[in-house]
Amino acid sequence: MRKEFYMGACKGKKQSGFTLIELIIVVAIIAVLAGAMVPLFSTNKLEAQKAKARSDLDAIKTAALLLHVDTGRYPLTAGAAVDATGRNLIVDDDNITNWNGPYIDEWRRDPFSTDAAPILYRMGISGTKLFAWCFGPDGADDTRGDDDIAIMITSDVTK
Repeated sequence: MRKEFYMGACKGKKQSGFTLIELIIVVAIIAVLAGAMVPLFSTNKLEAQKAKARSDLDAIKTAALLLHVDTGRYPLTAGAAVDATGRNLIVDDDNITNWNGPYIDEWRRDPFSTDAAPILYRMGISGTKLFAWCFGPDGADDTRGDDDIAIMITSDVTK
C-alpha cells in the first residue's frame, strides 16, 4: 500500500509553469508599455533642464543685484574689468571697493551642454539692458525665442 501511494503521487503530478507562448505575450506587453512611457520621460527631462536653467539664471540675477547693492556697479558695465561671462565681479574679488562676495559659489554651467563640451551661462548688454541667458536645448543662438532662456538683470546698466 505504501508503495502505491508514492507511485500514484509521482504519476499523477501535473507540471506547473508558463509556456513559451505565455512568456512571449508577457514580454510583448511589457515592451509596448515601456515604449509608450519613453516619450513621457524624455519630456520630463527637458522640462527639468529648462527649470534648472531658469533657477540658475535667477541665482545669477540675484548675485548681480547683490553686487550692485554692495559696489554700485553691475557686471559688464563700462570700465569694469570682467571676462565675457562676468565671473570676475560675481565670483572673484578683483579688488573692488565694498565687494562682499562671492555672490554665487561658482559660475553656473548650462544644463543643455554636454560633459564633452561644457558651456557656461552667458552675460551681455543689449542696448542699455543687462541679460544672462543660455541657448536652450538646440544650442543655437537663433534669437527667435523658441528655445533660448534669458533673464533681464537690470533695466539700465549705466546706473
